[in-house]
Amino acid sequence: MITNPNDLIKALDALPQKIRDQKIKVIDAERVKNDTKLKYDVAFGVALIEAQAPNATQKKAIATTKTEKKAEDLIASEYNLKKEEAGLKFLEDKFISLRKISSIEQELMRVNISGT
Repeated sequence: MITNPNDLIKALDALPQKIRDQKIKVIDAERVKNDTKLKYDVAFGVALIEAQAPNATQKKAIATTKTEKKAEDLIASEYNLKKEEAGLKFLEDKFISLRKISSIEQELMRVNISGT
C-alpha cells in the first residue's frame, strides 16, 4: 500500500500509460482470437463438406474430429484474451483506488490545515 504522497503521485502518473499498454494487449488478443476463430470456422466448414458419411450427424462428428487442434487453438486464444482483459480491469481498478486515496489525503490535509 502506498503511504507516501510522492509515491501516490508517481503511481497515478504511471498508471495511464500502463492502462494504455494493457488496452493494446487486449486489442491484440482480440485480433488473435478473431483470426483463430476464422481459421477454425473455415477448417470446420471444409472438413464438413469433405466428410464422407451417410448423415449430417456423422459428417459433423468427422468434421469436429478433424478440426480438434483448431478448436483447441480457439479455446487458448479466448483464454488469453480473458487474461489480458483481467489485467486491464486490475489496472483500471487500481487507478480508481489511488484516485480515491488521493482525494482522501487531500481532504485530510485540508482538515489539518484548517484545524477542524
